[in-house]
Amino acid sequence: MTKSLMMRKLTLFTKILIFALVAAPASRAQDMRGKLDYSLFAGVITWEEMKDEFATDYPLTIDKAGPCFGITAKYLFVPRFAIGVSAMTQNITGKSNPDWTLQQNSYNFTFKKRSFTLATELTGIYLKSFFLELYGVVGGGLEVNSSSYSFEAPSPSNKKPISGVNMRGQFTPIALRSGDDFAFFLELGVGYRGLVNIGFSYRDGRNNGSNKHKHKKHTDS
Repeated sequence: MTKSLMMRKLTLFTKILIFALVAAPASRAQDMRGKLDYSLFAGVITWEEMKDEFATDYPLTIDKAGPCFGITAKYLFVPRFAIGVSAMTQNITGKSNPDWTLQQNSYNFTFKKRSFTLATELTGIYLKSFFLELYGVVGGGLEVNSSSYSFEAPSPSNKKPISGVNMRGQFTPIALRSGDDFAFFLELGVGYRGLVNIGFSYRDGRNNGSNKHKHKKHTDS
């Protein structure tokens, strides 16, 4: 993936975001306490890919990175905030950076990496307006990965899986959710979810705040 292609993708999604914000009718945030939100998502240009694009001394060069596929479950515990858990996986293939291997006096190699990330996340809702929601996400967790390497010359590490655990984070300053109980969402951020993240969300429809209000109204009558 070239930097120009990545920038074109980011520009396109930014235009979509601006259009959605301009077209959205404004209203105050609704009380959604007690709702559970489940989502399926796919993200591109994760932190691992960004390191390859921008770090000149990085030892690996990514040839192919599949989307980051994941699921999220979160609970809206106050009107504007939700806490949740996300699980996701990604496959990456590539080769060594020739400049790096030359500096290290090492052999060139190819690699395959599969990762699984589990993270806790906090969602803050900026605006809820009919069928449009503007929000942000911060999160952190652990990535468990398994990598295999194949060197040009005989090596004890040839095709031998190597496991590792890394800390991962996510910062999504701006995201859009369009819909009611069933909805589509678009997120722009940096981290394990990817620079651009899209998916579908379902909220179970329960609303403790509304239920309390209805119960009080029924009692008064």
